[in-house]
Amino acid sequence: MYANIRHRAFHHGKAAEAAKRIEAGMVPTVSQVPGFISFTIVQTGEDTLTTIGLFETQAAAETAGPQVVAWVDQHLSASVAGPAEITNGPVLAHHSK
Repeated sequence: MYANIRHRAFHHGKAAEAAKRIEAGMVPTVSQVPGFISFTIVQTGEDTLTTIGLFETQAAAETAGPQVVAWVDQHLSASVAGPAEITNGPVLAHHSK
């Protein structure tokens, strides 16, 4: 399993709206990538979101990455307050109910 984690700041008051737009518009697209497992959006500050995409393989995560960037550039560029901090890596432990 491989994780793609993105942390991004948004202009004041735009994070919650961005999360709704990401869930409605981007998640259905990225979920079609072969190897997709899950996508989580976390509000990590008043104006920041962190997203966690889980994929079966590194290749699947790398396929999804450019799609995420393109979607954000096309649909949220006016709301973001700078580039995303991106962290990728193999998942060493994962538990779910």
